[in-house]
Amino acid sequence: MPSISRRICNKHGIYESNRCPKCKQTSNKTYDTTARDQSQKKVYNSKRWNTARKNVIINALFKCALCGDTVGVKPKDHAVDHIKEIRDGGSKYEYNNLQLLCTYCHGRKTAKEVRAREGR
Repeated sequence: MPSISRRICNKHGIYESNRCPKCKQTSNKTYDTTARDQSQKKVYNSKRWNTARKNVIINALFKCALCGDTVGVKPKDHAVDHIKEIRDGGSKYEYNNLQLLCTYCHGRKTAKEVRAREGR
């Protein structure tokens, strides 16, 4: 008989996943209101973005543009990245400005861009 992995959250009690769903929801709301660029929120919630995103994933054959590794199907396993950021004048939906990255490469690329922007 398979066992059920149960964990305890100090705030919300027992849950059956890797992270307490209520804590995750609170964290996501905080990120949305404090860290995320609100002007770009409309872009990522649009039908046009979803279509462009799907086209990039399919055309890349689920391969990361930087390291070549196969990425997962779930959104947490990959990122459709703007090669030239929107805030730097990059096109929002242009296929030539989008690339599929694994989460590792996307984190590295983003950190490098942040350091460059801050002048480090």
